Amino acid sequence: MPIETREPVQIFDTTAGFAPVRNLIAIGDPNVHKFGDQWWMFVGAAHTGGKVNIFSASLPPGAPLSSDAWTITTEPGDPTRAAPLVEHPEEGRWDEFLHTPSYARGPAGDATGMCERIYFTGSRSASGDERSFSIGVLERGDRGWRRREEPVLRGRGDRVNVLEPKVVWSRGMWRMWVMATAKEAGPDDLPDYQIHYLESADGIAGWSDPQVLFDERDNYFDAVGIEVGGGSEMVVTRAPNMFGTPGFPSQGLWWLSSPRPSGDRADWSARAVHLLDADRGARWYASGTYGPSIAYGDTSADRETLYVFFTGAATPDPDPYVLSIGRLTVERGELERAGR
Repeated sequence: MPIETREPVQIFDTTAGFAPVRNLIAIGDPNVHKFGDQWWMFVGAAHTGGKVNIFSASLPPGAPLSSDAWTITTEPGDPTRAAPLVEHPEEGRWDEFLHTPSYARGPAGDATGMCERIYFTGSRSASGDERSFSIGVLERGDRGWRRREEPVLRGRGDRVNVLEPKVVWSRGMWRMWVMATAKEAGPDDLPDYQIHYLESADGIAGWSDPQVLFDERDNYFDAVGIEVGGGSEMVVTRAPNMFGTPGFPSQGLWWLSSPRPSGDRADWSARAVHLLDADRGARWYASGTYGPSIAYGDTSADRETLYVFFTGAATPDPDPYVLSIGRLTVERGELERAGR
């Protein structure tokens, strides 16, 4: 059974819409970070042009992470149109769809000093209903975000697709946890997913050979890690059961800790702490919780509170693609007790 937590808060609800914004159809993949005195969220969202791109939302300056007052960033002078971070790529490119953003800041590996990046999944139609997936990156410059033309990571061997990147710069290396699979599970498929860990000195090229952190027996779809004090913490999720497929792995959120950011399973908690049982949850996330982002609060009231942002997939009736963004709060004391 999951540890004692509060019921998740639904922040963005596709069914309710995103008024006054009118050009978004669905939203997910939250990635939350603080810049100065303001919390920001990068998201993947389907828009009325029939594509998926990366957008942003923010809390008011000074607002704590417990606030629900998220506002989608809109085009200058038009509060009805959400503003994508970059122009959409040409149709048919490897990153025809951009989603699952992961922001990271670290050294560029050259004379330019520090850089800001958003790693993302780029996907396109491959054959029939299948899609191919690779990892790309946006880099922030004087004129905003710029998209690199080519992927920074492709799948290998019999796992030709990589997606759901979660990236940090830590202890002198760019570190990525990414899901690897032969194919995305379709309406009649059971998932066959692994979480791989890779390192790179510059975060662009020279990624190490992938190390399997979680194999297909775990079947995790996402793994997001952060540094906390002298160690690391991670939340993992499984792929949502978007089509109500019988025999699908159980859905929810799980937490682990490690003395270091790592791809070695032995470094992490022997037993993952169950935070949320989606199978028994509210309808808006009952088909699964995925695309997590985690951060601790930074006020005197919530420094010991872990905030878990995630995408919730609704029970697939009548529409299998009703998504929401939610937030779960967990107290550090509960995690420490459950993790012993």
